[in-house]
Amino acid sequence: MKRGSVWRNRLILLGMLLILSIGVCSLVPVSASNPPHDIPTIDPVLLEATERSDSVEYLIYFEDKADLSKAFGMSWEERGWYVYRTLTAFTSRNQAEVRAYLDGQGVTYEAFWAQNVIGVQSSGRSTLMGLLDYWEIDSIETIPQVSLTEFTVAPEDVEVEEVRGTMSNLTHINADDAWAMGYTGEGIVVGNIDTGVRYTHSALLDQYRGNDGGTIAHDYSWWDAVNGEDAAYDDNGHGTHTMGIMVGQDNSGNTFGVAPGAEWIACKALDDEGSGSGLDLLECGQFLLAPTDLNGNNADPDMRPHVVSNSWGNCLRFYFGWYENTIDSWHAAGMYPVFSNGNASNCRYPEPPGLNTVGYPARSYHVTGVGSTGNHDG
Repeated sequence: MKRGSVWRNRLILLGMLLILSIGVCSLVPVSASNPPHDIPTIDPVLLEATERSDSVEYLIYFEDKADLSKAFGMSWEERGWYVYRTLTAFTSRNQAEVRAYLDGQGVTYEAFWAQNVIGVQSSGRSTLMGLLDYWEIDSIETIPQVSLTEFTVAPEDVEVEEVRGTMSNLTHINADDAWAMGYTGEGIVVGNIDTGVRYTHSALLDQYRGNDGGTIAHDYSWWDAVNGEDAAYDDNGHGTHTMGIMVGQDNSGNTFGVAPGAEWIACKALDDEGSGSGLDLLECGQFLLAPTDLNGNNADPDMRPHVVSNSWGNCLRFYFGWYENTIDSWHAAGMYPVFSNGNASNCRYPEPPGLNTVGYPARSYHVTGVGSTGNHDG
């Protein structure tokens, strides 16, 4: 072969290799330090608020979510700790750069692990816009505000009957038949997120998990996300009412609760007027997943409740899943979430309310939504 032909073939081969190498490079993922991403979305209402005020609060939702699927094959004790450790480790890594940025800005915030969210309590517009540089953020949203579900009683239902010391509302739903089969709630712990609970109430004192034979210790059984009080209380009355529906029974043999054999714990997220901030609701959702001492330390998932009752929500007539990952974490830990459907009176619906009037979170796919029934409506 001629010498010129050899070099020509070598050049052709080199060119082909260069083309191939370019093609291979195009298939290699971009480095993790500079991944392709969409700019985080910001709630337009929040942006508008920054034009009126130098101090706004908001929630930072992160795109990634921990895989908790292994928990569903574990025992009660194992899955609680697995969920806690997995979530705390995951969010610590995933939120690290954003937390460092917020620290550098001198911003007050609360980082949650039960749901991959950071709640910023106060920042200006420049800090908010700076968050758009962080690819791990999915969206930045206005903090939801919710209200409790008020109890309304029709005049014809005021009459109270007692059957063997049992309130007629319980026999109406055949709770006494369940008790006769041995299902009284014994061995079960229920928790509520509400306006608090007056633990000294005669129908609730004995069932309070913080009551050890008359010695009261509120650690791991009570948390106040609103006012930071160390002893369980209720400055509205609603939370005491709902806990009574769950476990109420007094020393005279009168039964008010569906599961009088169960114990209870509680977290206060709603104020004395029955209003609540999404920040406090996220805090309570996390506390129930792994209760702590009164200083917020030494989390112990073994102390979590089996059932969580929530008599609060909003009047939106569409799905708004801002609390969904907390609910999913409860499920992974073996906790059963129950939410009230809402009240027609609260949301200005006609009586009785029509279709598509269940609020969120009750309309979530992953909870039991509870309505009401009366003596005269079947």
